Amino acid sequence: MFSRSQTTSSREEPAKSDCLVDGSLTRTGVLEAHGAVSAQVAKAMAEGARGRLGVDVAVSVTGGAGPDGGTAAKPVGLTYVAVADSSGDDVRRFVWDSDRTGNKRLSAAAALELLLERIAEPAA
Repeated sequence: MFSRSQTTSSREEPAKSDCLVDGSLTRTGVLEAHGAVSAQVAKAMAEGARGRLGVDVAVSVTGGAGPDGGTAAKPVGLTYVAVADSSGDDVRRFVWDSDRTGNKRLSAAAALELLLERIAEPAA
């Protein structure tokens, strides 16, 4: 059963960290050390959401949908999707090559696919 969701669309602290357990992105230095668009932040967001919301599995997405804001190291379309549950976490990296709406749709689809993979029962 789907329980709840949170959406944070800001590079500014405390927006991302507030959706997690007591500002953990700032407290641990993950956001400052790696930047908002990073595997480390995606993992921390999924783990934090799982803990704060009290759910069995949580998924997170962090990325730059565009059209502006990209750099050579972190181009527009760079996205990290993470899932966390009692067995651990998984983070995947994508670089989408679409417009802002397309990048957001591709990110949402990737998040749902990763979530479905994680909750699917093993084949008999």
